[in-house]
Amino acid sequence: MKKDPTLQIALSVSGELNQPLILEILKEKGWQETEIILVPVDFSYELMKAAYLAIAKSGTVTLELALHQVPTVVTYGVSFLDKIIAYDILRIRLQFYCLVNIIAQKEVFAEMIGPQLTLPALKEKTEALFDEPHRTRIQRDCESLIHLLGDKETASEAAAVILNGTLERAPSGPG
Repeated sequence: MKKDPTLQIALSVSGELNQPLILEILKEKGWQETEIILVPVDFSYELMKAAYLAIAKSGTVTLELALHQVPTVVTYGVSFLDKIIAYDILRIRLQFYCLVNIIAQKEVFAEMIGPQLTLPALKEKTEALFDEPHRTRIQRDCESLIHLLGDKETASEAAAVILNGTLERAPSGPG
């Protein structure tokens, strides 16, 4: 199945219950169980650290991949009916749908949303991630995004404020 025998393909599995279904689908598609490494969700960050590139569903995982500077193709399947509702009825017109691209206000990761998500297009966008100048640009853009987001430990700082009781509360209404 793979063109490059040195290439290792890993798939993050969101839950143990999904593993039998994933294995069944892979078997139907002609993949051997030994050709794809199934990685439990508890090891997602280790997988991201080791990844050369990724194909990911649109969501917070794309931001996590950007923080690890992993060149990524973002996918999200949208039915024709959903597209009509979003575009024609709700009039949703976004330049980008991927969180990384929205924050950066430019295309960092290629987006394959709705009807753009075809196997030939996905293959083309994924193969482009092997091009060194293209990879370098994406990684630089990810680094810029990291600087834009800052390096503060906001969760720890918020917890410390709450634990120290120094959280200022808004005045409550009449009562």
